[in-house]
Amino acid sequence: MTTFSSWGPVGDGRLKPDLVAPGAQVGDDHGVTSTAPGNQYAVMQGTSMSAPAVSGAIALLVEDYRIRFNNQNPLPSLVKALLLHTAEDLEAAPWFSRGPDFASGYGRLQVRDAVDQLRGGGVLVGLVEDGQARTYPLQVPEGTTAVKLTLAWDDPAGLENAAVALVNDLDLVVVDPLGRRHYPWTLDPA
Repeated sequence: MTTFSSWGPVGDGRLKPDLVAPGAQVGDDHGVTSTAPGNQYAVMQGTSMSAPAVSGAIALLVEDYRIRFNNQNPLPSLVKALLLHTAEDLEAAPWFSRGPDFASGYGRLQVRDAVDQLRGGGVLVGLVEDGQARTYPLQVPEGTTAVKLTLAWDDPAGLENAAVALVNDLDLVVVDPLGRRHYPWTLDPA
């Protein structure tokens, strides 16, 4: 993250950014080397360098999904969930906290991990109607010290100038075999 990076939360408390990708480097030139007009290379910084990295990662995920699922396209929420679930958490600076935070979202893009997650079948796609609940059993091997679950959904666009942009609000509820509820990571926008 650089001093000119945009941090959240957004006005209604949602996490932003969701994900971060390289837009500058710590090296001597402080930038990312890329092609430039005139068949040359140039060093640049900013979101114009990080956005293509994320776009390229999405293209790779879509391509791999199509190969595996008879040329079908993945839902945008599946792509988002894969990228967020496999992001590398950033904890190296005082403004980052363990887990998702308003400075780096879920962390740094890790496209290989996202593709591996898809290839390993570590995804579940479901449908829930308004007012419904869905239950999905998950076998957790004995001795497991942590479980990571990511919920993402395709939400219709909110009304223009709405105070809250989120239309559908889904909750992930995890209940262990003893009936104890485990709460998801929750951030305080204040």
